[in-house]
Amino acid sequence: MVQIAPQETPGRFGEESVMTSPTEMLSREHALMERLMISIESMIASIANGENMDLRPLHRAAMLMKRVGSEHHMVDEERLIFPKIETSGRHADLLRTLRLQHDKGRAIIDRVIDLTEAGGVDTIGEMNEIVRLCMSFIVMYRSHAAVEETILFPALYDFATNDEIMNIQAIMRGEEEGLMKDQKFHNMMDSLAAIEAVAGTSDISRFTPR
Repeated sequence: MVQIAPQETPGRFGEESVMTSPTEMLSREHALMERLMISIESMIASIANGENMDLRPLHRAAMLMKRVGSEHHMVDEERLIFPKIETSGRHADLLRTLRLQHDKGRAIIDRVIDLTEAGGVDTIGEMNEIVRLCMSFIVMYRSHAAVEETILFPALYDFATNDEIMNIQAIMRGEEEGLMKDQKFHNMMDSLAAIEAVAGTSDISRFTPR
């Protein structure tokens, strides 16, 4: 009789299994960012309809997007993933576009953080700018992540050796563990559920077609 060892659970953000590949870790971060975008989209819809003008939850969502996306996820891609594929000479145009979109995304998130910091705005123009910026980020980043998942991430395994993949994975695991030791960041991660509750997106049954 052959005994099959149980698979090690992949773990949550900051508690990644040694079996979790670098691209799987990045994919899960994409999913975390997607949850934030779904919440932001819902909050923006309420703002556009004049139902809720309290911008503090949107500010918290943008701050978490900055910490997870701009300062962590995008940096890992730029430092560990993109260069390995660039050395192959493949996907040069795509990589230039992805880098440009990272820069645009960072600028958008920073502007949203500035506009929402006070919890409200003084003019309709500022409110319209917030709506426009958030929606432009969401449209861009959903396409961006989908292309990375289906084209760029698989390409990594064509050009990187097993040792290089393992080294990238070890670096990424260490960074996530370090982030989770930062209490401020830990609190921000814990606030995701609260953000979704305010946005009305915590119950996924609401998205089931009637």
